[in-house]
Amino acid sequence: MALVYGKTSNGSLKPVAVDDNGNMAVSLGTRISGEQISLDRLFVAEVYDFGGGNVSGSTTDVTLKSGSGVLGQAQVLVPGSGVVAEFYDVSPTDNRVLLGVLPCDTRGTTIYFRRPFTNSLVVKFTGGNASGVTIAVGRL
Repeated sequence: MALVYGKTSNGSLKPVAVDDNGNMAVSLGTRISGEQISLDRLFVAEVYDFGGGNVSGSTTDVTLKSGSGVLGQAQVLVPGSGVVAEFYDVSPTDNRVLLGVLPCDTRGTTIYFRRPFTNSLVVKFTGGNASGVTIAVGRL
């Protein structure tokens, strides 16, 4: 640890501690959340927008987001036997790209998709009785 001197607001000199990497010694309260100076890393967490509410099963397509984004994760809140939620990137001309599939048989089933989409994010429920199913979908 080397010492560097800086001027205080009244003009006097005060030592400032600096480590071998040139990092100033700071208290935890002045660090960015998740910063680990000794590892030279900044840790982040994925936080998805779950929209205005949960998605109930439907016999028709449900548009979750128009425009581009990322399908982050989906979780079964109310299960339904044999029901599957299929997530698509749907273009204005109805071209579909399958992004992922969530089996809805078991409450709590969670899948992290992390799949980008370009046009719009749509979910389609197939199989079984979808009307009783509820899922939560995180997207960006």
